[in-house]
Amino acid sequence: MKNVEFYQLLHARKIKGRPKWTVAKVAAAIYCSRAYVQDVLNNRTAHGRLVRRKLVQFFRQEFPLTWRLILAALGWTESGEIPPAEKSNI
Repeated sequence: MKNVEFYQLLHARKIKGRPKWTVAKVAAAIYCSRAYVQDVLNNRTAHGRLVRRKLVQFFRQEFPLTWRLILAALGWTESGEIPPAEKSNI
């Protein structure tokens, strides 16, 4: 996992000392492969426009208090889009 802030937010809730949610569990919950979800979470190009929407909906449902922090950590908007990078004029 390249995104430490997201990783910590995902693993914040624990059951019997183990994280309630892992990338594999999230992928299973949205009916997608773990590898593909991992690529989407790492913002790989040409990946996940539809899966990001599923993930946003999942985060809203399962993380009602921190879903906005999760999206901010991933660099996504509330609709699951990745804002275009700002270009400098230098």
